[in-house]
Amino acid sequence: HKWTALKELWRPPKASGPHSFTGQPLESLQAERAKFMDIWNRSPTPPASWEAPQDQIDMLEQEPIAVEDFLKASRSFPMRTAQTFDGFHPRHFSLLTEAQAGTVLKLFQLIERAGAMPRAIRAVVAKLIPKMKAAGLTHRAIGLTASLYRQWCRCRQAYARRWEAAHKDPLMGHQSGRSIMELVFVQALRAESSVAAGQRLHTGYFLWDLQTYYEALSRPKLWQRSSELGFNLAILAIALNQYGARRFIGLGALTLDCNYALRGIAAGCGLATIFVQIYALPPLRAWRLEHPKVSLTMFIDD
Repeated sequence: HKWTALKELWRPPKASGPHSFTGQPLESLQAERAKFMDIWNRSPTPPASWEAPQDQIDMLEQEPIAVEDFLKASRSFPMRTAQTFDGFHPRHFSLLTEAQAGTVLKLFQLIERAGAMPRAIRAVVAKLIPKMKAAGLTHRAIGLTASLYRQWCRCRQAYARRWEAAHKDPLMGHQSGRSIMELVFVQALRAESSVAAGQRLHTGYFLWDLQTYYEALSRPKLWQRSSELGFNLAILAIALNQYGARRFIGLGALTLDCNYALRGIAAGCGLATIFVQIYALPPLRAWRLEHPKVSLTMFIDD
C-alpha cells in the first residue's frame, strides 16, 4: 500500500555494462592491463634515455630552487593525496630542517644534471579509477610516482607556469585561471550575441570526448614541439625518462607488471597539463589558420 508507514527497502541502483558488478577483480585487472599495454605500445626492454642539450641544463641551473620554496611546495600537497610504493608522503618533506632540505636540493641539482631520477624510484604505478559512463563501466588510469619526483615537479611548476603565461591561447581551455564552466558560459554568450546582433548567423557546438589522450601522446613529437615552443628540455628529459620507466597497473589491492611504456605521459604528474598544451598547440594553431572563422576550444583533463 502506498500509504504504509514502512519505507521501501533501499537497493543500489542498477548499472549498465557487463562489468558493473564482479567477484573476479583479477580478471577485470587483466582485461584493463591488456587494453592499456596496447595503448602504451609496451616493450619488454626499456626505451632509450632522453638527454637534454648542455645549454638547456645550464639555463635550468641559473634558476636554483630555494629552501623556502622547497618547504612551501611540500606543504602545498593536500593531506589526502596518495602515497605510492616508496611509502613516503610529499608533505613529509616539510618536516625537514632547512639544512636537511638543502641536502635534498643538492640531490635535485644532481638529478637535473643527470636528466633522470634515481633508478630505484623511477617506476610508475597506473592506478585504475572506475568511471561509469553510458556504455558501461570504464577505468581511468592515474599515474602514481615516487614522492621525490612529485616534490621536484611541484618545485619546478613555477617555471612551467611562467611558460604557460607566455603562451596563453583561447584554444586551450584548461590553462591556469580557466574552468569548464567558464567555457560553457562563453560558448552560450557567443550564440546569444550572434542572434542579438541582427545577423543571420548559424552556430553549432559539439562535445568531442578524447579518451586516454594523455596515454596516447607521442614522446618524440612532444620533445620536438617543446624545443620549438621554448620549453626547457632539461625538465622534459627528467619527466620523459620517468614515464619510460617500469610500468605497473593496479586495481584495488592488486597490481600487475606491464613492462615499459613507449608512448604517452602519466596523468597525475604535476607537469602533465603543461605537456599536453605543448603537444596540442602547434596543430591547433595550424588548424586555426586554415579555418579562422570557426571557434574551437579544447579542455583536456585526462
